[in-house]
Amino acid sequence: MNTTLTWKVTQAPLATAGDACTDSAVIVTADSGVDAKLFYNRSNHEDDQHFRGYRAYAHSSVFAFLNKTGLDGACTHPVKEICLQGKAEFKKVNQSLLMIEIFNVAVNDSGKYKVVALFSYTHNDTETEKCLQVHHLNVSVLCFRSLKIDFKDI
Repeated sequence: MNTTLTWKVTQAPLATAGDACTDSAVIVTADSGVDAKLFYNRSNHEDDQHFRGYRAYAHSSVFAFLNKTGLDGACTHPVKEICLQGKAEFKKVNQSLLMIEIFNVAVNDSGKYKVVALFSYTHNDTETEKCLQVHHLNVSVLCFRSLKIDFKDI
């Protein structure tokens, strides 16, 4: 008699972000437990004398500021705890991109993330908004046991 164990791993959504951002043009999805990277284009007017820098927003509140010459954003304003505690970073990636990175995302991280280019006079401030939708996956492992009976052994 032979016994065989078979394992089957399945993933089924346990919870999702729902309609956290029904009005956003750009939606980024991520599974819970991973790091989410949201990329934004840098302003074409960074060389303007009135350009001041960028602000990063999470859920409509400023959490970081990146000045004209800086590479990494400084934690600031009402929800600065998310970057002070290492939950999120705001930084320049290269000559054309900025990035908000949210570490080890959970469903409650779903929502709007925005970057605003700030000017003192000549240009209107410009903003780009993205919606993060986090899906929590429930991983189930099922074990099946099957018996193979060889009747010639009986």
